Amino acid sequence: MSCKETRAFVDRIEGTIAVLRADGATIELPAAMLPEGAGEGTWVAISIAPIAVPEEAAAGETLRAKLGADDDGGDFKL
Repeated sequence: MSCKETRAFVDRIEGTIAVLRADGATIELPAAMLPEGAGEGTWVAISIAPIAVPEEAAAGETLRAKLGADDDGGDFKL
């Protein structure tokens, strides 16, 4: 699996949300995800790589598939 990496500028922190600027785009993420010492006016590296489906998400996907198997796509009655 390949990993993509870019640099981002921490533009501002609004409450618990950090607003970053990277490659002309705005990225919002929880400020708690910023590395220690990073804050408004600092640059950070962002790496993105695909991962295996987390176990808790896999259980939801299994249930969704099971429920969808019986769905004919039509209206339902309450």
